[in-house]
Amino acid sequence: MSVTVASLNTEETTDDDLIQPLPAELQEIAGKMEQDHRKQRELRSSIQTLWNTRAAALSRLACSFKKTTHWSEHNLFLLSLVFYALIILAGLLRFPVNITPEEAHSNNVAADLIANHLHDISGIFLPPYFFSGEEQWLGLSVYLQAFGVALFGQSPWITRAAPALLMLLAAFSLTCLQRNGFKNKYWWGLPVLLTALPGWLLLARGTPALALTTVFFSAALAASLFMPYDPGRSPYLPFVLLALTAWSSSIGLILSLIAVAPLLVINFQSRRDLYPLPVKMLGAVILLALPLIRALTVRQFSLKNFPAKLFGQTYLLDPLTTVEKVRRLLANLVQLADPSLWFGFSTAKFSSAISLPGYALVHWAFIPLILVGIWQVIRNRRSPAARLLALMFLAAGISCALSKTLFPDALILLAPLTLLSSLGLSAILEKFHATPAFSKLRLSLAAFLLLVTASLVMTNNVIHNSTTRKTAAGPSPIPLQPVFELARQYAIAHPDQQINLSLKLGKQLDLLRRFYTPGYTNITIADLTYAFESNSPHSATAVFIITEQEYTQARLQPIIQTVIPLATIDSPQNQPVIYLVRFLYQPSGE
Repeated sequence: MSVTVASLNTEETTDDDLIQPLPAELQEIAGKMEQDHRKQRELRSSIQTLWNTRAAALSRLACSFKKTTHWSEHNLFLLSLVFYALIILAGLLRFPVNITPEEAHSNNVAADLIANHLHDISGIFLPPYFFSGEEQWLGLSVYLQAFGVALFGQSPWITRAAPALLMLLAAFSLTCLQRNGFKNKYWWGLPVLLTALPGWLLLARGTPALALTTVFFSAALAASLFMPYDPGRSPYLPFVLLALTAWSSSIGLILSLIAVAPLLVINFQSRRDLYPLPVKMLGAVILLALPLIRALTVRQFSLKNFPAKLFGQTYLLDPLTTVEKVRRLLANLVQLADPSLWFGFSTAKFSSAISLPGYALVHWAFIPLILVGIWQVIRNRRSPAARLLALMFLAAGISCALSKTLFPDALILLAPLTLLSSLGLSAILEKFHATPAFSKLRLSLAAFLLLVTASLVMTNNVIHNSTTRKTAAGPSPIPLQPVFELARQYAIAHPDQQINLSLKLGKQLDLLRRFYTPGYTNITIADLTYAFESNSPHSATAVFIITEQEYTQARLQPIIQTVIPLATIDSPQNQPVIYLVRFLYQPSGE
């Protein structure tokens, strides 16, 4: 019996021994698989938790969307900036019609600066000023153009796009003044309001020096508003920006000299515990004087003639009596007080720059907004923002009144005037918001769509009609970019021939020739008088680019047997207005 039990026990032990342990390699693989399964379970759990969290957040956002407009305000402001950037670049080379002499000169000087390894034509390394004649000078706009020339060459598109995009900072600074200074609820609409003004497009695109002046001066005032509320920051940022304003243009220098003392007082009243006024004043004077010290060091001018160099665009140094200077100041102030000058440009002198019939009536829509904005400033007259806006308006007005060239210097007034208009628009919208029928979100969207529509209509009219309309000052200017492009293409195809551009095509053609066709020595500017009077020896290898009137006149000249048209540039009505021709003269015996 015992033997049987023993045998049974022996058999059970043998069955257990049949289960052998797995090899080490298989155990390692099994462990890795189990670890992977554990990681997958943890990942699925994390994804589910994240999904539940995001779903809950979206649900809370959807529930609270109608209760708050903070999200919509900032997104409308971002949309306004994007819309501003698109409008400011739309039809960039079609309005203004031609590259202005200031743009061409600053770009040509920038090209010379790059070609001479950051030396000007007199050999000065990184000169602070670039003089154009006896009265005008350029500063930071040349370095801005030099950056574009170094990257892309002398391109008309880059020449205009660089200051235009930089004007985004001016729109942002003015919006900050309105939002943080006046605590308006509809502050986001100011960038779109700017795009509805062709004058602002002209400021951003055709006057790079004035554009930089507007950018830095607006930023200086915005920085003055923010600095008092942050004791950890240096109080000199507004004065650094003011020094850049003085360095940007001649009117920027006048603007800075007028604004520096009031800006010191406003800044000192908010931060008198950090720096005493004499220390701030000394620092501000040093910052403003740095470009002048640099110019005196490299002998760009001497102490004797630097007032005439820096203040040549004003009549302060002209040999006039005090009575005559006061009379001119008052006359300019009277012109600046005309609202049609601000927004309509209805006078003959201004209509040649912006040729849009009926646009002079737009100022009637802005006058109520400006009046309401002035009332808002009076109500908040004790706030730093109201003082800064008053300083901006007065400094810009006095600077323009002292200038010999009221246009385009008066364009810098558009910054404070648009800010006043935006304050008035916000105050009116807040009155509508007080009624139960209008929610803030619906009112904001309706106002945004209205401003966008107005801006699109005005911009479309200006861009598409700027080259076809006639004004009180005469016909619209001839687009010169296709003229120089035609001359360049012909010069490449016929390097042995001389291309003469008629003087009647436009003003300052030689300056524009250097800009559009640098390096082409066979493209020149010539008067057709000598071609109509005698058969010059080089006439066989010379062609002319002339206007339609000159083409008709040339066909009537007795010395010219035939006028051979080689190419034409048509107007928007498909009528030839520019001709590339060769003159076939009468035989010398006749």
